[in-house]
Amino acid sequence: MLANPLVTSNPANLWRVSKILAEAKGVRDLETIVTKPKEADIYSPQEFLQRVISGQFDLQIRPGIDSDSYVFEIQLYMRTESFQSLDPKAQKTLADALRRAYMMSVAEKQALMDVQQIKAGMNQQAQADQAGISQPDQEQLPAQEVA
Repeated sequence: MLANPLVTSNPANLWRVSKILAEAKGVRDLETIVTKPKEADIYSPQEFLQRVISGQFDLQIRPGIDSDSYVFEIQLYMRTESFQSLDPKAQKTLADALRRAYMMSVAEKQALMDVQQIKAGMNQQAQADQAGISQPDQEQLPAQEVA
């Protein structure tokens, strides 16, 4: 099971499987032996929903989530009758999570656009340097005469 690429390629999955194996062998304090990766504390959107529905209202979404999936799954669930019959505190928890996931998604998209603009500018600069053309925003230094 540990050789499975689904496990080895994801630190959270590797941690969960290792923890199960350790507990099966009687080791209950794996975190004191092996450092728990930060990814192990990130819940999938489905697990997050299940925990809130089960009454866990103190959950926070963490950096590293798939924000678009969170937005999609929470919005999808909020359209169901099951959501309408939820405890108001659970409804508020999900609405807050949706707002945060949406804000994270917007920020991630903005960061990607910023990176693309920086790369495009660097490519233009590199092409101009190769062609020997100066960019308009760069100051040309006068050529020095050799005596």
